[in-house]
Amino acid sequence: MARRFLPVILPVSLLLIGAAAFTRTSAHSWLPVPWLSTKKVYLLRTAFGVLIIGWLGVQYLQNTRPILRHSEFSGLIPKLEELAARFTPDDLVLVESRGSSDMHLLATPLDYIYDRNVLVFDQVTPHKQSFRRFVEWARTTYDRVFFIGGGGTDLLSKSTVATTVGADRFQVPEYEQTLNAYPTTVRHKEFDYGIYEFVPGRITSGVFDLDVGTADDLYVRRIHAKQQDHNGVTYRWTRDRSFISVLGTLATASSLTLYLNNGGRPDDAEETHVHLTLDNTPLGTYPVKAGFNSYTVSIPPGVARAVAAREEASELRIETSTWIPREHLGGSDDREVGVMLDRVVIQ
Repeated sequence: MARRFLPVILPVSLLLIGAAAFTRTSAHSWLPVPWLSTKKVYLLRTAFGVLIIGWLGVQYLQNTRPILRHSEFSGLIPKLEELAARFTPDDLVLVESRGSSDMHLLATPLDYIYDRNVLVFDQVTPHKQSFRRFVEWARTTYDRVFFIGGGGTDLLSKSTVATTVGADRFQVPEYEQTLNAYPTTVRHKEFDYGIYEFVPGRITSGVFDLDVGTADDLYVRRIHAKQQDHNGVTYRWTRDRSFISVLGTLATASSLTLYLNNGGRPDDAEETHVHLTLDNTPLGTYPVKAGFNSYTVSIPPGVARAVAAREEASELRIETSTWIPREHLGGSDDREVGVMLDRVVIQ
């Protein structure tokens, strides 16, 4: 909010300073000291005012110089135009909540500038049955219903089918935001999202095979952005507690396999152990080594049947200790990361 007040506070403050420095007042009207109204005192006061205003001007110029050539969110408009071109005024575009990502920043111009029908979720986990009814209604009112998100909204059910339409990832410059300190550098805000269309249909049971880091936005929550290593392996870093939505599994499924990598966690960081819970049932804990390897645990038959029978997605919880790469390896990565997750398979 302070940045919004600044265009009002700063000009008014400068006007008050200028008035105090140069405005000639009649001293005898409030203080019986005649010499304060003499020309000599006025000239001294003016000279002192020039010095003060000059000093303030130099400070203002020095602090303004770093941002003179800075353009906040430069390059965003072409990306917005490209995104808006994917939809028509007869479509409905749903955007994940600000609790999941910064995609709500694109929702406002899509609605008010590009005249698209846009709604932003007010929470990360909307009520599933209400959402299903809403999508059914929306498909009868709009030509198409889309969702834009980067991972963090729990929407899927067996009767809520979404197909991948596209994806994009880009960065725009943003001046750093600091608390109780003067911002000094330009950082980059990243937008990483997928575009999905809700279509009629129903998810059938089979092997659950999720390629994390590729069109997985509707299946993951509380997890870092998509990445790809030098071998072309897509993955995401987990947090201390990350979630995978599991849907359409077989009632006879007996194993859960995760492809994980400890990401080169240094020896001075806490040892990597992953604890898995499916449908509130603990499945096991095991250490994770360097390099992508498969880690398999058994699924109790009762849990497998319950997950397969459920209309809504079940929750796979991945818990692990975290570390901050910047504190151990240097560099600029100040995220709290757990392990690198490449794939989830239930069969």
